[in-house]
Amino acid sequence: TGDDLIWVNFTVVAPNGTYIYNHTNATLHSVDFWNSTSFSTAWEGRWNYTIIASDNLTNTAEFTGNFSINQPPAVALITANDTWQRDGNITLQFNAADSSNISACTLYGNFDGTWKANTTKNSIATGAIENITVNVSNGNTTYLWNVWCNDTLGNSAYNASNFTFTIDTMLPNINLTYPTDNFNTTQTTLSFNYSAFDNLDKGLRCNLTIDGKVNVSNFES
Repeated sequence: TGDDLIWVNFTVVAPNGTYIYNHTNATLHSVDFWNSTSFSTAWEGRWNYTIIASDNLTNTAEFTGNFSINQPPAVALITANDTWQRDGNITLQFNAADSSNISACTLYGNFDGTWKANTTKNSIATGAIENITVNVSNGNTTYLWNVWCNDTLGNSAYNASNFTFTIDTMLPNINLTYPTDNFNTTQTTLSFNYSAFDNLDKGLRCNLTIDGKVNVSNFES
């Protein structure tokens, strides 16, 4: 009748074979067409479940199925953020980890002024440090970069934020205003007046060298 009881067994098995949920001999009325349960997990992979229902006449039905939980790759940029380089060839390091295989990783950057894909690497080993070398011809500026990776299940991700590196091929400029060249004096104490500046770096450190020996070192300009 519509008030008959149904006995239900519901089992969920994790990818490593552990029984995560094993609900036995639950009862519901035959008119209750839906019942549900939920659980949280950090395990990825293929999950199997079985539902067995029996009525009070021992008529039994069984349903089995599976579902998969797969997170995007975890991408990490290894080269330090805000790296400075004296030439246009820079090697950028990263790694990517995933419970499935990594399909490919692509370096993105604005190396020619436009943010776009630069280089793609295939056959990435999960967790291994990978290198991509970039030749930046524009030089003398700061660039953004990041790495995008996808796994064999189609999940994809970037590193959580863009990193920067700066190419600086120009030497600092120094303007000594006192003493002048070939200056002649009877004084034994001299003050040196100068200015030092750079096209990119605003935190210059300087040394004062007299007769080939450092007299004062590592002072701010």
